[in-house]
This record gives sequence, C-alpha cells and structure tokens, in this order.
Amino acid sequence: MKRITLITLFSLFVSIIFSVENTNKGILFSYDGNAKSVFLVGSMNGWNENGIPMEKYEDGVWRITLQLSSGKHTYKFIIDGDWKYDEENPSFEDDGYGGMNSMIEIGQDGEMIQKSNTKNT
Repeated sequence: MKRITLITLFSLFVSIIFSVENTNKGILFSYDGNAKSVFLVGSMNGWNENGIPMEKYEDGVWRITLQLSSGKHTYKFIIDGDWKYDEENPSFEDDGYGGMNSMIEIGQDGEMIQKSNTKNT
C-alpha cells in the first residue's frame, strides 16, 4: 500500500513539473492555468492559427495527447487568444519575432528525447 502511494505521488509530481511527457498513447501536452480556451499550435500542424483544441479536465489542467513523427517539433499555446511559449519546458528557441518557441525532439521510437535544461538558440 505504501509503495503504491509513493508511486502515485511521484507520478503526480512529474506531471506537475513537466508540461510535455511520453505516454503509452503518444506525447502529452498540458497547460495548468486559468483559461477559457487553450489551443496547441506548432510545426506539427503547420502553425495553423486555429490550433489543436486542448481539453480541460476536472483538475483544471488542459491536456492533449498527440502521436508525432520523429524529429524536432516547435510549439506554443494559444491561451484565450494570446500566443505563449511553454514556460514549463526548458527547451526553447528564438521564434524570429522577439519571442520564444518551445521545442521537443521525438526519436525514431516515437518517444520524446529528454534534453537538459539549456536554452537552444
């Protein structure tokens, strides 16, 4: 019983710290903040301004799980109409417009490649 509780707490802790994570269904993107609407936009959808709508769960966290091709993917959230990079993801790069794009890299196995906490410019 104690072991299950520790594993559950660890999983909750990891999901709070990391806004992008591997799951058995794909890559989970999450945004934990007060909003009326949250969309995911990025290289995975051609930066379509309509974005990919994220779903708000009972815990107040917005989530979407996607299966992504291997390679580098850059993205942002559109939160109530405002474009924001993912402040919880330590990998980002200049977006060319005075802001930042969040970045992830997917390996050949479909898993996200973990990066160190460094700025990618």
